[in-house]
Amino acid sequence: GRGEFVDLPVTDTSIQYILPFKKGGVLFTSLSNAMGLVDQQGFVGKVRKYPNIVFPKCRGFMKISPSGNLISFPLTPENTLNGLFSLDQLQFSINKSETRGLMVPKRRASSINLNATLVNDVLHLAIDGREIAMPNQEEIYCFAIARDERFFVVGTNSALILFDRSGMQRWRLVLGSPVRAINITENGKFVIAALFDGTVNWYHITTGKSALTLFAHAESGEWIAWTPEYHYVASQKAEQYLGWHKNVALDQAALFTPISTLKGRFNKPAVIQKVLD
Repeated sequence: GRGEFVDLPVTDTSIQYILPFKKGGVLFTSLSNAMGLVDQQGFVGKVRKYPNIVFPKCRGFMKISPSGNLISFPLTPENTLNGLFSLDQLQFSINKSETRGLMVPKRRASSINLNATLVNDVLHLAIDGREIAMPNQEEIYCFAIARDERFFVVGTNSALILFDRSGMQRWRLVLGSPVRAINITENGKFVIAALFDGTVNWYHITTGKSALTLFAHAESGEWIAWTPEYHYVASQKAEQYLGWHKNVALDQAALFTPISTLKGRFNKPAVIQKVLD
């Protein structure tokens, strides 16, 4: 803190964590799953990116089946790769084309006077001519209207928010990652949200509570899906992505216990397949 301020470009997204070293320099991680080193002279060392799904600020592009058991979504910011996940078949495919029977997010309604405008790459929503204000300077990234137009859901850079048809907020779920795309099942029971951290999440409309989370590796195609009760199903090599993290001491590496150590207790494919029933 004694020298001049120097701005060092190290990643294209927000810095999540900085850890200083005793002999100078820092280790950093970013929202785009990058990890890198900066030495005491300000030299940026090797920056490693961990490939997973990094959803673009797409405000859509996630298609779902009416029940929400089949979803199609982009895997890269350039939309050059597409992922398809089937909850019924417990399969994840990359660049498999499947559009029959899939729904795009509903954004126009006859019974809700909801208007969307884009100003300086920031999305604004207004209902009956009155702008919907976001707390804490949150930015709206995406929204979707229920098929029967009883409510709509908004995704921001830090939360998922449900409003009734009059624009009254019913619940707000604070998240640790921006919401990149959302869609709502035809029966209005679930909202499906793609987060910037690479996960796709199914939430109960009535409570906002999580029902299911999917994580897929954008290069290998390995995937794992789990419930809040830790019931899970995974592809052959994906059990390494889920487990329990425990800090030990400030100068020691944390302990990680993969869920595979309790496979007999928590590996429940049949439970996962029925989670939307």
